[in-house]
Amino acid sequence: RAKLPAGVYWITILFGFFYMLWYTLISNGAIVLLSEKMAIPAQIGLAFALVTLGALVSSVSFKWLFKAFGFLLLPISFAVGAVGLYICFVGNGFFIFTVGGILTGIAAGISVPTTMTRISGLVPYSAASRAIAFGFFGMGAGGFLQPLVFNLFSKPGREPLIIGALGMLVFTVVMYCVNRSTPVGLTAFSEAVPA
Repeated sequence: RAKLPAGVYWITILFGFFYMLWYTLISNGAIVLLSEKMAIPAQIGLAFALVTLGALVSSVSFKWLFKAFGFLLLPISFAVGAVGLYICFVGNGFFIFTVGGILTGIAAGISVPTTMTRISGLVPYSAASRAIAFGFFGMGAGGFLQPLVFNLFSKPGREPLIIGALGMLVFTVVMYCVNRSTPVGLTAFSEAVPA
């Protein structure tokens, strides 16, 4: 069994950080909306459904987005996530908070298929399922670790949202650099796509 190349590990680690930062909305959104009386419980379900709608729209559009931007979508997903989390942080009403949530959902809908396309293109077909499984492990680990890590240095509410936004901004640059320094891939498909 061949070893996975370093690019798979680096991109998976960054994907894990994406989801650790992204989950600040999932674990704190309802707290902010309820404690600041921006929403009633029934509206919170709607707010998170709209996060999913954002992911759905960008996932459906992925074919065209990927054709236009290629793997630059990796740092773009971090940048869009940073904007979405920042809007949630400053949002003082249900509508504005929901706009931030939709953008955060769009970021996830860009990040997941781009990451899986990127890491599966770095390995031969026979190792693609292992690379993809490793990528989803990073995603799950990031989401699981988010409340554990953030509870060490922040309290629930708005504070984790700004930390998530700033973290995503920093990782936009890191992902851009890692993406540029990682070979495009082994498959004919990935060789035709700009890094």
